[in-house]
Amino acid sequence: MGKDPRSPPQDPFQQGVLPPAGTSAELKADELMGNSYLEQITDSIAPTIINELELDSANLNKAVIGSSMGGLASLYALTKRPDFFTTSLALSTHWSAGEFALVEALVDQLPPPGNHKIWMSHGTRGLDSHYSPFQERANEKMKSAGWVLNENYMTRVYQGARHNERAWSRHLDQPITFWLKEN
Repeated sequence: MGKDPRSPPQDPFQQGVLPPAGTSAELKADELMGNSYLEQITDSIAPTIINELELDSANLNKAVIGSSMGGLASLYALTKRPDFFTTSLALSTHWSAGEFALVEALVDQLPPPGNHKIWMSHGTRGLDSHYSPFQERANEKMKSAGWVLNENYMTRVYQGARHNERAWSRHLDQPITFWLKEN
C-alpha cells in the first residue's frame, strides 16, 4: 500500500494517536484518507481484477503488503477488512509515526488469531533503527492475544538492512512464502 502521507491508518490518528513532536506537519489527522484508499482497493480495484481473471473471490487467499507507512496501512487494512484480507505483510512498519499509542491502537484492533496471518519486519539502520522498541511491544501484544510465532504470525529483524526498496526486495521472498505457505 502507498507512500502517500494521507494513506496511513486513519482511525487511530483521528481518534487521538498523536505523531511525535516534529512530525505533525507530515501527518495531519483531518487530511488522512486511509479509509477511502482502502475502500478503493477492496471495493473497486481488487474486484475488477478478480472479475477480469474470473476468480472465485470467496476462496482467494488475499494479502495486503506494504512498507513503511504502507506497512502500517497493511496492518490497518486487516483491522478494517478481515472479511476481505487473509494476510497482512508489513515491512519496516513505521511505528514511530505514532509510537506506542499507535502499536496499542492497531494491534488491539486486529482480528483474533485463527483465520489470518501477519508478518512484520524491520531493519537496523537508518529510519528502521528506531522501530525496535515499538515492534517488541507489538510482538508482546500479539503473543498475549494468542497469535503463534512461526505459525500465523512472523516477526523478523534484518541486521544491517536500511529503510528502502533495495533492502525490502532482498527479503521479499520471506513474507511472500509465509503468506502462501499452508498451515
